[in-house]
Amino acid sequence: MSSIYSVVHEAGHATYNYQVSDELAKTYVFDNMSSGMHESQSRLMENYLARRDSFWDNLFRYMKELFPEQLEGISQEDFVRAANATECSLIRTEADELTYPLHILIRYEIEKGIFDGSVDVNDLENVWNDKYEEYLGIRPKKASEGILQDVHWSGGSFGYFPTYALGSGYAAQFVKAMSRDLDIDECMSNDEFIKIKEWLREHIHKYGGLYSPSEQIRIATGEDFNPQYYIDYLKDKYTKLYDL
Repeated sequence: MSSIYSVVHEAGHATYNYQVSDELAKTYVFDNMSSGMHESQSRLMENYLARRDSFWDNLFRYMKELFPEQLEGISQEDFVRAANATECSLIRTEADELTYPLHILIRYEIEKGIFDGSVDVNDLENVWNDKYEEYLGIRPKKASEGILQDVHWSGGSFGYFPTYALGSGYAAQFVKAMSRDLDIDECMSNDEFIKIKEWLREHIHKYGGLYSPSEQIRIATGEDFNPQYYIDYLKDKYTKLYDL
């Protein structure tokens, strides 16, 4: 499941770049979107689309063919419910939508501490482990499932983690706007994903990095960024999933 959703996530990034208008080719803004905007498109594909039942209407039979042993006796409904289940876990990239923001918050708070001097870099692993225990109720037993699981800091990408949370919030608003123009589930059930791609191209992708995130959100949705869409999405999704 982790590999499947990682592929879909990266396909979201690729689709964004692929659909930038040719008129912007060889300009600075052709592939200079903000990280938050780029993550909005990967998170949109990975979570807001690929975790819907309708996404699998035309794909699940191929999954059964590819993984006959693993999916023996598993229905599409069971598969989708498993893909959306929530539980506290150690690995960010495998976290569900509900707990994922806590993984980002932990990294954000540690980064702030590194730069304002309130966190001793020689004690980072203990700080990390303590925060996981505080926020998620679980504690890593080894560095590979804790502080060494991400490549961002070793690659110098400090400050990147919050873009995943921003992207998730942006994506909720984009999907809400898209749903006013398209029946998203019908498009996916009818194998008409092209309509979704076209909407994304016309409202977001074709502009590349021409606009700031706040401007791009207004262009695509007609209003300023509103995190309430993200909150409402999570509440609605998990209320239904767990019959709360």
